[in-house]
Amino acid sequence: MSPRGFCAGVTRSINVVKDVLDLFGAPVYIKHAIVHNNTVIRDLEKRGAIIVDEVKDIPRGAVAVFSAHGSPPEHFEQAKKRGIKVIDATCPLVTKVHFEMISALKKGWQPVYIGHKGHVEAVGVLGEALVYGVNVPVVSSVDDVGKLKLDLDDGQVIMVLVQTTFNVEKVKKVIKALRDKFENVVEPPEKDICYATTNRQSAIKKLAQEVDLVLVVGSKESSNSNRLVEVAKGEGVPAYLIENLDDIDEKWLKGIDAVGLSAGASAPETVVREIVDYFTDKGIAKRNLIDKEEQMFFSEPLELKKMKKAREDALMEKIEINFNKGKLEGMTEKFLVDFIVNLLRLLIKDGKIKIYKKIVLSVAVVEKEDIKKMNKKYRKSDSVTDVLSFCYENQDDLLEGEIILCDSVIRKNAREDGVSFESEFLKNIVHSVLHIIGYEHGEEMFALQELLLKKLDAN
Repeated sequence: MSPRGFCAGVTRSINVVKDVLDLFGAPVYIKHAIVHNNTVIRDLEKRGAIIVDEVKDIPRGAVAVFSAHGSPPEHFEQAKKRGIKVIDATCPLVTKVHFEMISALKKGWQPVYIGHKGHVEAVGVLGEALVYGVNVPVVSSVDDVGKLKLDLDDGQVIMVLVQTTFNVEKVKKVIKALRDKFENVVEPPEKDICYATTNRQSAIKKLAQEVDLVLVVGSKESSNSNRLVEVAKGEGVPAYLIENLDDIDEKWLKGIDAVGLSAGASAPETVVREIVDYFTDKGIAKRNLIDKEEQMFFSEPLELKKMKKAREDALMEKIEINFNKGKLEGMTEKFLVDFIVNLLRLLIKDGKIKIYKKIVLSVAVVEKEDIKKMNKKYRKSDSVTDVLSFCYENQDDLLEGEIILCDSVIRKNAREDGVSFESEFLKNIVHSVLHIIGYEHGEEMFALQELLLKKLDAN
């Protein structure tokens, strides 16, 4: 079933942790699980992430990522006092609700929060109100609204805020109950339930109408995954939350003709694929039911952008490009050096190269006979290649390598491929740099090579 799995907020949060690990090295502390999925967490822990529940559990002066679910202002103050470098990975859609809470309080309105008491997202949003000395009531059902008592001034507005992963249909019922009981009940201009929650709940309702059983991939701690199971059951279909393939009980499948599979917003696609393969290996036909395509993207946190830019600038100052010898037809030495510098900048920016204290690259353009001799010496081959590249040093403090290109062979290859000499030449440069920094020939290397060439051409 599509949409399913990682939403833009989860993708952003996971990438933030990986980028911070690349920037600072292990360990990096994560306050509360970055997303509610055990498979994702185990992968990040293998890379050097350490999950903690409280700011006090983070060592003084350490680097910490605050989770996608959001945090109360108090936690940022605690981190500041402990000298902790914080990167806030809160999902922008959760941050929106924080801002709405602050705005309502500044206007003198009475907030009411629809969500699950004690959920980490709710704790973060309600923490904004505590700064103003206000305890915001939390309701999660029509019954809760019936018991709700508010000390309101005449004409005071009630602002309804909602946990981003709450059940869409339940929210409608709770808001109706609030409107029936109180006057001047308003909602934010844009709904609080996030697009991914709305899309996945809508999709699973349609899925439930076509199958006899629904399986939702997600961790039991995941609110949005639990809501998907809840929605499917609401359609009269048995539904189960599973962490992975091992959680499937064969008893569930007896007498079942069609199984529907979906996944919460923090569930990895690799786990979904493993379950799909489990069924197809049994000879069961598969069909992807598509409700709508998602194209949402969130940019990385501003503080992380600044950190990456500072690292990039510092490293770029320690790059040395030497042009040793040979004649460059149709391009200047400056053009070539600038191209390599821009290439290295892209690799650093995208986290595709490890951090060195210094990078030294040398470039030489030689004749056909020269590169033939070098092939004979270093490759024990009589072949004549267009390029040879060597890595002389690859240590933490120094990366040193050399690129040797044969002008005439590159021209011949360019004619045969129907491309310009310059594009063929620069392709060889990119290929050689990737080889020097440690990429082996294979699909990953060639895919990255093409991507880099496109980005460099666009710039």
